[in-house]
Amino acid sequence: MSLYVFRRVGATLPTLCWVLVLVFFGMRILPGDPAIAMLGSQAGEEALHRFREAHGLNQPLWVQFWLYFRGALNLDLGVSYETQRPVGALIFEFLPYTLDLAIFSVFLALVIGIPLGVMMAAKRDSVWDLLGGITALGGISIPSFCLSVILILVFSTWLGLFPTMGEIDMGSPLSRLYHAVLPSCAVGFVQAAPIMRVTRAAMLDVMNEPYVQAARAKGLPDWRVTFHHALRNALIPAVTVAITGMTVALGGIVVVEIIFNRPGLGKLLLGGVENRDFQMIQGTILVYSVMVVLINLALDLLYVFIDPRVTYGREDA
Repeated sequence: MSLYVFRRVGATLPTLCWVLVLVFFGMRILPGDPAIAMLGSQAGEEALHRFREAHGLNQPLWVQFWLYFRGALNLDLGVSYETQRPVGALIFEFLPYTLDLAIFSVFLALVIGIPLGVMMAAKRDSVWDLLGGITALGGISIPSFCLSVILILVFSTWLGLFPTMGEIDMGSPLSRLYHAVLPSCAVGFVQAAPIMRVTRAAMLDVMNEPYVQAARAKGLPDWRVTFHHALRNALIPAVTVAITGMTVALGGIVVVEIIFNRPGLGKLLLGGVENRDFQMIQGTILVYSVMVVLINLALDLLYVFIDPRVTYGREDA
């Protein structure tokens, strides 16, 4: 297992290096000048020259890339053009808001998707199966930003139950949860839909297996057969969709944070794009990429705990 973990971690390093390359050169290809974006089109040439020199924008491209690459290896993401604060410090300050939303969204997706998928399989071709299918179809069809607007209109504007914005007390778990309910629902419900469908399909396949039929023949209760024998072996595709869906949810969280006027990496990224803040854009995208890589690594390691039949390869057999 240790060799497998080492190899999986080593395989992520080239991915992160490619992310560094693509983000850096992608920003330089886009039209626009960060100096003009920050100082305005009326700024004089001398002021623009001082800005470019202060931030190393007048150096050759390969020198800029080497400084950026070396800084990223040392966890130094540079200084924001707009705020003149270290990008790493800003990301560290806003990251908990995004993590709260991501964790709550995935938890909600699992709580909704897996139980409803199991119920749909256990009640196949019944009214409950039909209602579950309609719910899953609705979750797949509606975008998270559209659902966000509906939730704001219903639960904030009309009912006044939840806030659309406001100061979040990060020292209070209740405050963090209270402010994350609506945006988590907007992201989590959309992610729950494919989990429901995959769980239902996997459960239907597993429930026809001989060992499940044997458990029923022994007279075990239906709930024990469903959850102890069938569900455990049907979890791999469901967990795969849930974890990979989390990587998709990270992209949706960017939009949802903006709609709910919620602090987080999404607002940092948007502000960086608006101001052509190369350092901020590169830093936030790099953090998002690291999160996606770590999520996929965790998915690979979860397989063996869910199903002991999963092996790591010839060298670990």
